[in-house]
Amino acid sequence: MKIARVSFNGNQEAHYDFLTDLRLKPGDIVVCDITGKMPAIARVAAVVDKSDKATKWIIQKVDMAKFKKKLAAVQEPDIDIFGDAEL
Repeated sequence: MKIARVSFNGNQEAHYDFLTDLRLKPGDIVVCDITGKMPAIARVAAVVDKSDKATKWIIQKVDMAKFKKKLAAVQEPDIDIFGDAEL
């Protein structure tokens, strides 16, 4: 088991420690179990061996490459979003 040190959107300087058994590296996007709240998205800043602060778990790693591929497959770049509107 490792510790993922993460930062949340809006505060990249504050780091929080979460338990994990996933293979993670700095920069990975993860879903974190947050006490008393809905899960939250965070970015891994570091992976360390020990922490006295980690009590909650990383739920899963977000597969951004798969998401981007899926997004590209459904986007139609030739669509004219303005149609016949005069600008």
